[in-house]
Amino acid sequence: MVYESGTMKSRKCSMLRVSWVVVYGLLMSDSALGDEPILLTNRPQVHMQGSGDTDRAIRYYENAIVESPMVDNDTLNSLSIDIELFLQSGGRLVDFASGRALELADLDWTQKYGVYTVLQVQSKHAEVDLRLSHQTKGARIVSAAVEPNDVIQVSHSRSWSPTYGHVSRSVIQEHYRLKAIRNGNAQWTSEELAVLADTLTFLTPSEKKFLQGVSFVREHKSQRGLAASYRFQSRHNRIHQRIDVYDLTFRGQNMGFVGGIANPKSVAHLVILHEIAHLICNQPTASKISKLNQLMNEHNRLVSQFNQHNTPVLRERIEMLAREIEQVQSTIDRLGDGPIVEAYKANRTSRRGPTRYSDQSIEEAFAESYAMFKLDPLALKRTDLGAYRWFQSGAYLELLPSD
Repeated sequence: MVYESGTMKSRKCSMLRVSWVVVYGLLMSDSALGDEPILLTNRPQVHMQGSGDTDRAIRYYENAIVESPMVDNDTLNSLSIDIELFLQSGGRLVDFASGRALELADLDWTQKYGVYTVLQVQSKHAEVDLRLSHQTKGARIVSAAVEPNDVIQVSHSRSWSPTYGHVSRSVIQEHYRLKAIRNGNAQWTSEELAVLADTLTFLTPSEKKFLQGVSFVREHKSQRGLAASYRFQSRHNRIHQRIDVYDLTFRGQNMGFVGGIANPKSVAHLVILHEIAHLICNQPTASKISKLNQLMNEHNRLVSQFNQHNTPVLRERIEMLAREIEQVQSTIDRLGDGPIVEAYKANRTSRRGPTRYSDQSIEEAFAESYAMFKLDPLALKRTDLGAYRWFQSGAYLELLPSD
């Protein structure tokens, strides 16, 4: 099962009536999952920009859940031979956290499988986060990364059963001042609400305020195969924002993880944060459209007065508002990708985003980088140092509307 993001965007504005629609979604393939153990792999995609071009993007993450055979002793013996050959050829193993040198004898069965997996990637830069099941030793998770100079970093392994504290729908709504957390054609479960509540804790106070008036709607299935989508619309001179969460958001959330080994999170966290990233970067535009709506409402109110009492003062005020409306509309038309996305594009080190789907658009690259920064900042640092430093500095927050 591959987790990607999909984008559809259409905009239509006029001075008399505004209908502005932006839809972003996270796309996942809806394949059946059996009862076999699950292997979550974050496989790299190394791209070249053209013949002779040395600019490459190191892709640490291509989030995919694929069925994996049960790990047995014969499998472990076979992959141990490959690891031994790697070490004999000059390769080194080090502890992910401390940098301490490791030998094959130091690795447990999960770590061996992690090292073996990155060896199969055959790249100078790659990282894998795995959840593996052993027929007698249970399920464990591990991270492994191959770096230049034939160094493989491997984390300790640990058992992981994702659980999040119960939070009621009303408490989440009131705390974040949401418009609603409501059921569409599917119903929120208590577990899904707990995941949503835990995901929202990753937001800064200045980010949280932009959730005010936003709806989270639980839907069964997107016609376009999306896992979730952010929807923005200005209708009847009022702004509506919502994030639709589909079944695919939670498909297999107990089968993989995202983030560091010390604080793993469900794949659903990634999906929701991806959509919140679209919401965040759209706020400068949303602020301008809100201003435009205010001006148009005032314009329409004065026109109604003018139709009843034709006075030179009202005429002058109406004409002035018309000029302001035209000016604000022109500003909106020139926003393009918006200041946050433009700043992200200017500050990132690579010309590509951290995942394969980032190539779909600069908006998707921003959303993927944002979600990675929130859930696994060290991975973003390894993937794109410029983007990591930009997010870490909080510079994107300074571009959000202050009013």
